[in-house]
Amino acid sequence: MVTLPLKASRKEQHSVIHFLWAKRHCPNTIHSEMHPVYSDKCFTRPAIHVWCKKFACGRESVVDEKRPSRCVVLTTDPAIAAAMSLIRSDQLVSISVQINSDSMLKNKRLMFDI
Repeated sequence: MVTLPLKASRKEQHSVIHFLWAKRHCPNTIHSEMHPVYSDKCFTRPAIHVWCKKFACGRESVVDEKRPSRCVVLTTDPAIAAAMSLIRSDQLVSISVQINSDSMLKNKRLMFDI
């Protein structure tokens, strides 16, 4: 039987790791089982070790936790103009943010925290 590489989501691979870990497979065996199926999309051995450790510590969720994101940096004139009009149209934006944005506009960089 020929196995085609799957294009699996991270959540699916986390589920497979969780399932095989629950069956008491070690991380190296889990990788050996997953690699023929997921090919180059397969998690690396170190990533599988990390997830096995998380499950061993009591984690049950296979969904990635929300992490703080980086600021969005706008550097094109149309993007800066659109962002500035949005800031100026919103009455809830503080004056300090508008002043800070105006100074960043001169440097052609505008940052937003998402």
